Amino acid sequence: GVRPSGAGRGAGPVRILACNFSDDGSKLAAYATDASVTVWSLQSAGFLDYFRKDSGRAAALHTGYAEHFR
Repeated sequence: GVRPSGAGRGAGPVRILACNFSDDGSKLAAYATDASVTVWSLQSAGFLDYFRKDSGRAAALHTGYAEHFR
């Protein structure tokens, strides 16, 4: 596993998520794969709770991480 260049920043990827995925949860899985966003960074920002409110978004989130961290 190669660490992404922004792995240590934390706030950067989270802000991008806030802008890009507030309306389209289906894009989250693709972003997670491309940028290696960690589950922990999402938890700290409250995004896991956000996506759990919508079953479709939750499914996209779960599928993306299941494939990325398998």
